[in-house]
Order: sequence, then C-alpha cells, then structure tokens
Amino acid sequence: MPRDISPDIFCRLDATAGRERICPEGACSFWEPGGAVIEGRCAFEQVDLEGRPSLVCELLRLRGLLDAASNGERDEGASHEYHRVLNESSEE
Repeated sequence: MPRDISPDIFCRLDATAGRERICPEGACSFWEPGGAVIEGRCAFEQVDLEGRPSLVCELLRLRGLLDAASNGERDEGASHEYHRVLNESSEE
C-alpha cells in the first residue's frame, strides 16, 4: 500500500480478499448514506470478516450483481441472495 494513502480509503471487502481497491463510497451497493447526524459508511464496517473467506467471496459476488443492476433498480434475485448470505453468516 502506498505510504501517502490512508488504509481507511480502501474497500474493506476487497482488502479482506487481498486486493487493494479504493472504496467507491456512494457508488457501492453496500454503502449506507449518512445524514444530518452520522457520516456515510460501509455496511460491513463493524462486521468481523477475518477468517470468513467464503462470506467475503459471496458478498463481493453479490456486490457485483447489485452494482450491475440498471438505473438503480435492484435485481430481486440478487437482493434475495444478499439476505440469504447475511442470514447464513449470522449462524456461523
């Protein structure tokens, strides 16, 4: 990682998967917009992803599906799959 770049600007999912990618923030389907009181943040900022490579892989795949949805419409199948993976991960 370049010395002049803060690690906080890298995508947490990609970093956990061993890749360096600048966080696209609002352009990412997993970005939670901020408001008057709190700043925007990654939906997985507080989730422990270490040692869970299959979950990270599934989340990256789902992000790709969601990001590819046209005109901001969410593909119902991808949304269903997203919730399924999150429910399964809470059982681990």
